[in-house]
Amino acid sequence: MAITIAKTNAGLVSGVEIPGKDITVFRGVPFAAPPVGDLRWKAPQPVEPWEGVRKAEEFTAPPVQGVHRKGSFYDREWQNEPFTSSEDCLYLNVWTPARTADEKLPVAVWIFGGGFNSGFAHEREFDGEAFASKNVVYVSINYRLSIFGYLAHPDLDDENGTSGNFGLLDQIAAMKWVHENIAAFGGDPENVMAFGQSAGAGSVIALMCSPLMKGMMQKAVVHSGLGGFRERDLAYSVGKQFVEHCGYSSPLEMKDLSADQLMDYYKTFRPDLGNIRLPLAFGPFIDGYALTKTYEECVDNGEYNDVQLMMGSTKDDMAGGVPLVWMPPSINSGMRSLLLKHEANGRKPGYLYFFSRALPGDDSGSWHSSDLWYIQGTLDRCWRPFTEYDYKLSDTMVTYWTNFCKNGDPNGGDLPEWKPFTKDCDFTMVFGNESIGKGEAEFDPNPDPNSARWQIIE
Repeated sequence: MAITIAKTNAGLVSGVEIPGKDITVFRGVPFAAPPVGDLRWKAPQPVEPWEGVRKAEEFTAPPVQGVHRKGSFYDREWQNEPFTSSEDCLYLNVWTPARTADEKLPVAVWIFGGGFNSGFAHEREFDGEAFASKNVVYVSINYRLSIFGYLAHPDLDDENGTSGNFGLLDQIAAMKWVHENIAAFGGDPENVMAFGQSAGAGSVIALMCSPLMKGMMQKAVVHSGLGGFRERDLAYSVGKQFVEHCGYSSPLEMKDLSADQLMDYYKTFRPDLGNIRLPLAFGPFIDGYALTKTYEECVDNGEYNDVQLMMGSTKDDMAGGVPLVWMPPSINSGMRSLLLKHEANGRKPGYLYFFSRALPGDDSGSWHSSDLWYIQGTLDRCWRPFTEYDYKLSDTMVTYWTNFCKNGDPNGGDLPEWKPFTKDCDFTMVFGNESIGKGEAEFDPNPDPNSARWQIIE
């Protein structure tokens, strides 16, 4: 039987056993104090310790965000039940197969996407059971979004002389919690993989580049996203514009406004970004504390934390009405460039994948986020008529991902060999064989399956 009670720095927590799985899930474990009241627009603070055993049996409220329109792309694909969001959102979830606290299992930390504007850790497509079933401790985290997570303003500056990267600092606080507490759940704090998709991928890159993350992650998987941090002046300009838009002279005057009132202001906010094309006004920026250099400076000069890398995208990554605004025009070419620079910086070569499976049920293709069901092993939660092929493909992907989490190498067992991507071997692992490379300039539209460049997982 897996661990059911674990001791964290703040106190004991009890989880829920998944029947017949030898897996325990701990839902809603606090990793920071609730960022409400005087803690709104402040860096995450330590959790207040508790007495006795705290039940961690239910997921907590998602971060404050807007609601996707009924019938929209998001509503159709994710079919999330109606939910009530809350500023009190700094909680994480842990799935563990460990029977004792001394097993030192590898740890995977999932960071959700949503343009730093929406999303949460327990969306329908996210679940840790598939990873835990392959002997990995899986953690999913929440963090503050939009104006709650990234409002920069001189009146909010702290002792570090900065404000506005609260969402990123939430992620760092969650990673620190994992580093300090995951051993109690049977995990190894020295073998941690951070992985995320879209804005979650951008977050993983930001964690790689943050000097505050040294030693807290050893591996990174980047799905359909790249780095690109906002400049400090822009972040502060947007913050000042938002405060003025709300009719106030300082955000300190807005501490008593409800989250709903702030979201009403946010819905009508259209910042002046000058000649910068950046539809998403809020997100990680170079504050001189959590991020000190541009993404380009970090990767060009090797000034980022030493991690092993795996990256990839989907064939129709710009589809589905989802603007990937902080990325270069071609996600895949940007990933290839990063992997080559990673190798040139003397780091261990990384791995590149390409997801080309057109999802069954309509003709929408392999759009941005379509690979999440496969990577998380949650096909049975989706409305689409998946076949035996899809379930086999998903299990293969989960196995590669958990192998990488364990050893920094996706290979193992009877899996087809996944070669590293290097200057001498630009190898890509292709998941799904339909219309491979169509519409992507980097890919031969008629690749030779027997060539060194491709390995097609049927």
